[in-house]
Amino acid sequence: VKLVVFDFDETLTLATFMTGNCEYADDEEKDIARVINFESPWVEGSRIQKLQNMLASIKDGEDGRHRTLTVLTNNGKGVQAVINMLKIAGMDKYFSAVWTMPWRQYMPNGAYKDQSGQWKLFDPPSDKVRNHKADVLSHVTKSPEAWFPQIGSEAAFKDLATLSMGNIVLVDDQRANFQSQFGASVLRYCKVAR
Repeated sequence: VKLVVFDFDETLTLATFMTGNCEYADDEEKDIARVINFESPWVEGSRIQKLQNMLASIKDGEDGRHRTLTVLTNNGKGVQAVINMLKIAGMDKYFSAVWTMPWRQYMPNGAYKDQSGQWKLFDPPSDKVRNHKADVLSHVTKSPEAWFPQIGSEAAFKDLATLSMGNIVLVDDQRANFQSQFGASVLRYCKVAR
């Protein structure tokens, strides 16, 4: 496995409550957003800490293999809001790209992290793909450089140039996202309980 793709809403978050693009003015607002979206009253300890530990162990596995982590989500607030929420929870450092769907004409639909660790907004070719996660991931395997602008300039992303569906895991809370009605299928997946 080279690429692990996470849904955002109700997969990384328990429930997603966003305001604007999630740029909160003070620490109290950030704390409220962090607790409401990511923490659980039913799990002992910090759910955020457990997620961070899990993401770190997936990204740099015990076997020494490095995996790229991304977010692919149906989120109406846009890619910047998703990144801001990941930052609030201290989780953006684990991800290399964030893609939102469906394609929106007047806002960026993707972001990638450059060599310096800064998020750069861009438009992946989601307007050329059916609005289904399996179809999007199939397109990622055919044109990885269009979804990962880092491939050309960063050695750590060289492996992604030869992706196949067997190299990708989709982590999602909706079973319907694993196979599209148009024939695309995600071969490896993890269904998150709701």
